[in-house]
Amino acid sequence: MRRSISVYALLRCTLALLLCCALNATGRSQSRAQPIAKRVTLHKADVSLKEILKDIQQQTGVRFFYADRLLPPDKLTIDFTGVPLQEVLNSLLTSRKLRWEYNAERQTVELTAADAALSGEPVPFPMSGDGQTVTGQVQTTGGDPLPGAYILIKGTTRRVAAGNDGSFSLSGVPPDGVLQFSFAGYKPVEMPVNGQSGIIARLSVNVGELDNVVVSINTGYQTVNKERYVGAFAVLDSAQYHRRAGMDILGRLDGTVPGVSFDKKNANASASIQIRGVSTLQRLGTTSAPLIILDNFPYEGDLSSINPNDVESLTVLKDAASASIWGARAGNGVIVITTKKGRYNQPLQITASSNVTLKERPDLFYYPLINSTDIIDLERFLFGRGYYDNIINNTTSRPVVTPVVEILARQRNGLITDPEAAAQIDAFRNFDLRNDLQQYVYHPALSQQHYLSFSGGNAGMNYSVTGGYNNFMSDIKGGKGMSQYTLSSNFVFKPVKRLDIQAGFNFSNTIDRSVSFGLNTLYPYVRLVNDDGSPAAIPISVRKAYTDTAGGGRLLDWQYRPLEEIQLADENRTTRFARINLGLSYRLNSWITADIKYQYIDQVLSSATNNSPASFFARNLVNLYTNLSQTNANLRNPVPIGGILATSTSKSANHNARAQLNVNRRFGGQHQLAALFAGEFSERVSSTISNRFYGYNNDNGSYKANMDYATNFPTYGGLGGSAAIPSGNTLGAKTNNRFISVLSNVSYTYQGKYTLYGSARRDGSNVYGVNTNSRWKPLWSVGASWKLSEERFYKLSWLPMLTLRGSLGYTGNTNNSVSGLPTIRYSGTSTVTGFPQATPGAPNPDLRWEQVRIINYGLEFSALANRLSGSVDVFHKKAVDLISNVPVDPTRGVTSYSLNAASLKGSGFDLLINSTNIKGKIRWETNFGLSYARMVVDKLNNPNYLISNYINYGLYPFPGRVAYGLYSYKWAGLDPETGDPRGLYKGQATKNYVDIISDSVQNQGFSGSSFPLYSGFFRNTISWKGFALSANITYRLAYFFRKPTLNYASLFQSSSGSADYYRRWRQKGDEQNTDVPSLVYPIATYRDEFYAGSEVNVLPGDNIRLQDVRLQYSLDRAIWKQLPFAGMQLFLYANNLNLILWKKNRQDLDPDFSGGNGNPAAAPTPRTWTAGISVNF
Repeated sequence: MRRSISVYALLRCTLALLLCCALNATGRSQSRAQPIAKRVTLHKADVSLKEILKDIQQQTGVRFFYADRLLPPDKLTIDFTGVPLQEVLNSLLTSRKLRWEYNAERQTVELTAADAALSGEPVPFPMSGDGQTVTGQVQTTGGDPLPGAYILIKGTTRRVAAGNDGSFSLSGVPPDGVLQFSFAGYKPVEMPVNGQSGIIARLSVNVGELDNVVVSINTGYQTVNKERYVGAFAVLDSAQYHRRAGMDILGRLDGTVPGVSFDKKNANASASIQIRGVSTLQRLGTTSAPLIILDNFPYEGDLSSINPNDVESLTVLKDAASASIWGARAGNGVIVITTKKGRYNQPLQITASSNVTLKERPDLFYYPLINSTDIIDLERFLFGRGYYDNIINNTTSRPVVTPVVEILARQRNGLITDPEAAAQIDAFRNFDLRNDLQQYVYHPALSQQHYLSFSGGNAGMNYSVTGGYNNFMSDIKGGKGMSQYTLSSNFVFKPVKRLDIQAGFNFSNTIDRSVSFGLNTLYPYVRLVNDDGSPAAIPISVRKAYTDTAGGGRLLDWQYRPLEEIQLADENRTTRFARINLGLSYRLNSWITADIKYQYIDQVLSSATNNSPASFFARNLVNLYTNLSQTNANLRNPVPIGGILATSTSKSANHNARAQLNVNRRFGGQHQLAALFAGEFSERVSSTISNRFYGYNNDNGSYKANMDYATNFPTYGGLGGSAAIPSGNTLGAKTNNRFISVLSNVSYTYQGKYTLYGSARRDGSNVYGVNTNSRWKPLWSVGASWKLSEERFYKLSWLPMLTLRGSLGYTGNTNNSVSGLPTIRYSGTSTVTGFPQATPGAPNPDLRWEQVRIINYGLEFSALANRLSGSVDVFHKKAVDLISNVPVDPTRGVTSYSLNAASLKGSGFDLLINSTNIKGKIRWETNFGLSYARMVVDKLNNPNYLISNYINYGLYPFPGRVAYGLYSYKWAGLDPETGDPRGLYKGQATKNYVDIISDSVQNQGFSGSSFPLYSGFFRNTISWKGFALSANITYRLAYFFRKPTLNYASLFQSSSGSADYYRRWRQKGDEQNTDVPSLVYPIATYRDEFYAGSEVNVLPGDNIRLQDVRLQYSLDRAIWKQLPFAGMQLFLYANNLNLILWKKNRQDLDPDFSGGNGNPAAAPTPRTWTAGISVNF
């Protein structure tokens, strides 16, 4: 409590200091005739007037606008110390026949010639009642506003400056006049009025003046000028975001932003993202996904509910100074999603876009498998050795055997002759399941995204309304796809001058009817169609020879026909998403604003799987529980004949509220103070429920009530012994997670080149322990930046901009799966007692938040007349108090106990370089990114270090090793006499596989990280007139993967396996040329497990690949006057090309695809081709 009081006292003192500073500073607007409350200290020798103005701009924050031809070429020597800005300007400009005009509200100075008539400057234009008023907005080509841009009536001196949102209103404009638009760092544009009352001007960047472009960072709490931002961040702006058309939101960060890496082995998009390496032990319950911020608040729902076309930009916050403002949930980094909004004084702007994506069929032949003939010969060999005898003679569960084994069994039993058996078997040799999959199952899939947006505003309001329709075709023939409707709106009203009231609403409805296609039977000669083209039946779960005749015609059809099941599939997964956000912003004065924001999100995910009476699922369960000896219908068919409907519903409701005070004050000419103080509350309530209805009739919705789930019924033929009917009725836990936080940050800038930053936050949650100190977590950060290039002693003319920055701070992680209180988890109904059962959880009253400390050093630079620019960041990170499960004595009623008992530490760097290689009619730009992150397990309280627990991919921590380590059994080659694989145990070669897999992890092999330590991109864009061609090359370095290989036990069981089979050891001497063990029968225990997990199958994953290519053509009415619209863009985008340009391993394997081990349906991610159009009106 004492610590809490000191934090509040600090906040009060800081606020009081701000108020005192404000009262002592001059806040009135200045004109040229009045003193300007800014002073200049500047000492320069032999420099141009342009350089001096740039220095004054950096020091005072006042921006200068002028035509380059107005500035004299002579060099100047100046010596100003604390001189008022107006005196400096008079001294510099008056003698050079330049006049200046200061706009206090916009903090700008415009330079014009003192004698406009003689200098060729526009002559004054007399105001006329015949003129009209034109309103509009000045934007970048990406749609971002350009505040302070100038709008001039050509041939006059009549001009205005655009507002903070880029909007303008200019009166006295002739209907046939021409407007000139200009902004520092951008190419000027002229646009004819042609009687229009609303105009939107889009300016493209002038690379030679990039140093004057203002870039802002959106942290989710505030928008901060990049010039005074001390944290590490990365922005995927509107142009780069929309370059990757047809993709999901977060996937667009892959290979485009330094410091962000994707685990290609994880299909879950958000869970696979790492920002500067892992910060928690995710497999123990804490999510490793970064915190997602959607328009000011954390977002915990399904991001697929958000239309990707509604997104304007993505900002990644990487260090403590950036992310600590989000507190104890920001330990894995923060991704801020900013959606599109309307702007004040913006004429109606309509944008319509549409794109179609073609996803290729999966390449099922990518990974080589054993062909059908050799599988059949292997089955004959195994049959002769008696491998299948136990299966064939099993008259209880009657396991599945392949058609060849069925034929061999009938031949042995004398039911068919040897020639008949040979002919039937040979008929299978030319079949390949993959051909049937390609022909009858998979096809190229089309997806569509259609989008329409309206935005605009006037002086009293702005608005944005968007609608979208997305449709995704299934890549399975006959399968149903997914469709989505989205609606988004945002309105801001200004009922009085200082008050803004905001209201937004988002809604989406997604209906997913797609089905996956899976085969339990993998033998390569399986046929999906009969000779007459009808769907073929294949064995599944029970031997086909038995189901063909079971019941003597009194059972339902017991055959499984995969192609028929696709047609019968009736799945419906619906996601309904609604978001309401409200805001109120009141400007107390020119430098203090008070904000109140509220957001409510309601998300319902419901699914219904209707297994019709004709589906195998329904027929199989009915048959399995049929008792033909009973005459009572309830006992004869305890699972009633009919359909089976399975439903589930997951609901979540999120409430977020925040009160915030923003301060932004310049004073004394050289000082700028920015701060925010906020308190916020969030609550998430979620629940799940699922049900199953037997005997379901889809026509009238009826089903059998009062099902008996407690009785163990005999299964038909004893296939499953006696078993209770699966109920499918579960009531999931209802969770209620609440967080409350108080926070503040303060940024102080002196002379425009020295910035100090500090933030503090305290989070509270109901998740953690009984002790109050464990429920609350204080976090903080400090940082500073220094514009070194602004110092007088700085003389590197080839490097005109150099800024140094650094930060230190703490973020955290939370684990909602654990609690400081005793817990009981409901786990269904006991099949023994028929009563509900539950599992206890051990309490830990001292359980507390995880904590991540980050130290960051960085620099930003521009060189060679701004044709080369970029940034470098180096970081050190340490995560402590990580929650891990510690084994305990089972006699205590639990097997493990959650403790804050682990830690991680690591370091790395991010490098970004942007260059303009050629500029002119042909323009060539390059973006290069390189990241390195290595996290090591520093401490772990877990005595279970068996090597067998560390073989799989994932986070299997071991002290002193990289977090995502790839461990293996040490390899000692093949036995020259038998071809058996050998390992090392206590330094000796051995074939005692039990000893090897029971060994300690530190005694066996360790290759390195299974997650790339280095990653990056190399993107080039060439543009000419309206054409632009860009290509992105990505690379992932310093990691290892385990290649899929031969497993004899799996091969014998599934009759499918890796083509490594052809490289197996067959005779003495083969061990010199192969590492694939010999085929032996019977197989020694753990022989396959040892070989698959041995280091001989670990390969370096380093690779460079061409990831995507985009070609686009843009039309703009500024150039094509006859266009009926403002602009149009046509594009073609190819993604997932996965054209490997170089790889370190010499085998023909993609390191990012490690599947395919005997699975004929496994394939790498298919290529996609997207074509689209976007039109602006």
